Amino acid sequence: MITGFDTITIGVSDPSAAISDYEILLGQDAIHDADHSGGAEFALTNTRLRIQQSDQLGVCRLTFAVDDLSATSQFLTRLGLLDPDDSLGQTQSLNPVNTRSLNLAISGAAISGAVVSNNEQVDRITGLDHIVIQTDYPEHTGFLLGCQLGLDLRLDRTNSDWNSRLLFFRCGDAVVEVYHPLESHTRVHEDHFFGITWRTSDIAAAHQRLLTQGVTVSDIRKGRKTGTAVFTIKSHTANVPTLVIGASSPRD
Repeated sequence: MITGFDTITIGVSDPSAAISDYEILLGQDAIHDADHSGGAEFALTNTRLRIQQSDQLGVCRLTFAVDDLSATSQFLTRLGLLDPDDSLGQTQSLNPVNTRSLNLAISGAAISGAVVSNNEQVDRITGLDHIVIQTDYPEHTGFLLGCQLGLDLRLDRTNSDWNSRLLFFRCGDAVVEVYHPLESHTRVHEDHFFGITWRTSDIAAAHQRLLTQGVTVSDIRKGRKTGTAVFTIKSHTANVPTLVIGASSPRD
């Protein structure tokens, strides 16, 4: 079964520039690929972020950590989500024909679920809070995530003021959020990754650090979740819509 997030992959046209940007954004040094392919990873408390050159720009792959790769592989193969011929290695790609065109994978590597981070200062990004998938068919995407992949649906909320229906699926200690715009004029059958929200232990300190380092950010504002505050990062994201979330201060 899926136990959490293993890796989020962002595709970019200029890996060197994007890696430098994310070193600033996350507040840590990248771990560069040993084969000098130009890619790099960042270790966070509950996932890894990978930056690599790709024709598919933005978030281009989501890999889940599983506790038993063999059993999970067999189960997903029976559901038609995994090709038996591809069921080799510690990371296995699901069939995008049956995942609403989302590039999903599972990993049973030993380091899955044991991600470490060199984050020690409170103004750093500590981990993933949630990743957003946009869909025009929320029931179909919900069936994939909940019934087939076994993620726990915690909330299904429709709000006309936000022009959206939101479904929240728990995955480890983070969330996959499904976003459905209510007033979509043309329905698209394929889903796509939309954006990322990162966590920090001190949102005011993180906000100030990014400002000091030349990152364009919004003002801190009240989060939709009680007791939280958020701000938007408008640069250094490789064009991935990005928020940072943390606990609000008593005076907020």
